[in-house]
Amino acid sequence: STLLASSAASDVYKRQAMTIGITCDKIHHARAIIEQEYLNPPSLHQLALRVGTNECTLKRGFKTVFGTTVFGHIFEYRMKMACRYLLDSSKTIQEIGACVGYEYHAHFSTAFKRKFGLTPLEYRCSRLSGS
Repeated sequence: STLLASSAASDVYKRQAMTIGITCDKIHHARAIIEQEYLNPPSLHQLALRVGTNECTLKRGFKTVFGTTVFGHIFEYRMKMACRYLLDSSKTIQEIGACVGYEYHAHFSTAFKRKFGLTPLEYRCSRLSGS
């Protein structure tokens, strides 16, 4: 009977591990979706439906796996893309703001400065001049 109990406990752990693995796959799928659609990201409800989970599991799982919220990740991803555009293109700050999903360039510049401590133009100049 101890062997049966041990086997049953092992089966429970295997099922939990499989569920965690499936949930983790869904969380990674959610990240891929928001990185592809960062200009017009789905709502939490839409995203949860698309990956086959619910909002609560999505939010909790995203925070556990990536250490940030879904919307925090979108912000970080937009800022990462902005840095690339600033260094790898001749686009204006206004164009870059629009390219990363900001309707108003002033909102983009404010968000960028809050994140990096420099305006987008200061960031571009400091990186391109090598300082």
